[in-house]
Amino acid sequence: MNRRFAPLAALLVFVSILCVCLGGLALADSADAAPPLATLPPSYPHEESEYQILLYESNDSVRGLKKALRDYGYYPSGSSSDAIKALETKYLDDLTMLALENCCDNERNSGVDGLVFDEYGVLATTYYAIIEGRVADLNAPEVTQSPEASYETITWNATGEAVRHVQQRLRELGYLENFETDDSGMWIYDALTRQALDDFLENNGISYDQRENGGITQSIQAILDQEDLKPKASPEPSPSPEPSATPAPSDKLHDYWLKPVSVFGIQMPNLVIWLIGLALVVLIVLAIIHFFVPSADGDGSGKGSVRKAGLTPVTFTITYGSKTEKYTCVIPKILRIGRNVGKFPLNLEDDKISRRHCEIYYLNNQLMLRDYSANGTTVNDRFINNGECKLNNGDRLEIGGHIIIVNY
Repeated sequence: MNRRFAPLAALLVFVSILCVCLGGLALADSADAAPPLATLPPSYPHEESEYQILLYESNDSVRGLKKALRDYGYYPSGSSSDAIKALETKYLDDLTMLALENCCDNERNSGVDGLVFDEYGVLATTYYAIIEGRVADLNAPEVTQSPEASYETITWNATGEAVRHVQQRLRELGYLENFETDDSGMWIYDALTRQALDDFLENNGISYDQRENGGITQSIQAILDQEDLKPKASPEPSPSPEPSATPAPSDKLHDYWLKPVSVFGIQMPNLVIWLIGLALVVLIVLAIIHFFVPSADGDGSGKGSVRKAGLTPVTFTITYGSKTEKYTCVIPKILRIGRNVGKFPLNLEDDKISRRHCEIYYLNNQLMLRDYSANGTTVNDRFINNGECKLNNGDRLEIGGHIIIVNY
């Protein structure tokens, strides 16, 4: 075991326990394992002939698509100036793919025939649906507006004029007593207001749950402003005062998380203390795994003990003619190899390389190769054409006239 980092691990444990104690409860099961990484399908969902434009491809169709998406308002409103300049190019970039996804997912376009988003490019049916203007124009003004649009939902502990208006109406109808319009301290959606509104709803035969609906919605505020509402009946005299409304358990939990706690002179809510403690525990677990878990080679360093998709660098030794070079990268999702896709270094003088020759990706933490080319790919003298196979450390690939050794 490496003892150099033992003091650091002990210090992290002490700080983590201190933060959790300030939160008021013990942390349990906080060091959850990272979620499994997503795996890609072994092949494209569509034939290449169905695509109008492939991802990262440059042609004249891209410029018209960009203009249509921009005119209809599907580009993100926070796009930088450099990204806006890129709209004038013929390059199918990530920003345009994001705008295309916004267009396909917009609920106003749910009935457009052939409008389908695909992460590998732009399908021909999707391209012509946008170019021909069969998608909704988000820049067009709203035609109608609901009468409830002048209101906004009032959430728990909210303050302001909207809350004051609701309280004033409840007071006028007799459901909220001892409310003064000039007392700004009452302008808060609290337990007293919630109870008064519940009484109003019950007395007027309205079925509505404030907690399930997230507060006082626009429709309830519109009802409060109506005429001919039933006021609260005068209660009979009682010798004992009525008890104040008891906050619901959800309100107590809400107040607990937001209760401020002073740590080293800094005021922070309980929720922040818990999050800091959780983060420190996760860091401690990662540090212990990194520094104290022995590696597969038995050196005790804990490094390189597990190969995971997207975490282990893969080195490719590429030979073409008399020239040899190395290319190292991490493959989080997919590595595209071909004449017009990806960043994999190939000599484009090799005319046996297809535009999209093959792809390397992980499937259940196993490195895989999928061929899409016309001339095929050779893996350890095994010819692969429009198929797939596993890749192991030290495998020899032949792509066109290139010889590639895989090491990871």
